[in-house]
Amino acid sequence: MNNVCTALPPGSRPGAPCATFEECDGRFGYCNRLNGKCEAYPPLVRAGENCGTRVDGSGETINCVPGTSCVATLGALVRSCLPDLPVGAACHPTVGGRCTRPAACIDATCQIAPPAMCQ
Repeated sequence: MNNVCTALPPGSRPGAPCATFEECDGRFGYCNRLNGKCEAYPPLVRAGENCGTRVDGSGETINCVPGTSCVATLGALVRSCLPDLPVGAACHPTVGGRCTRPAACIDATCQIAPPAMCQ
């Protein structure tokens, strides 16, 4: 990388042909590897709805609305959007709801990390 911003070609917007993710303008969409076209991102989904990258090979990723995170739950075959957890809530570092930033799951509780942990 040369740290220089370059404009993407006009054909990189939804509907344009593509073969790789980089050929589509990520501000507007992604490259659907099944049909070889740039496509607009799907709408954001709410808490309780399925999310994540589809397993059909298209490359489509379904994202959650703000205030929720796309996470796995124990025994689930798909990921779901779950509400972010407030400071003081019980949590698990790898499964279930995520702590609202800047909190982190420390000792099974959402906490603001003490400065000594951040060094």
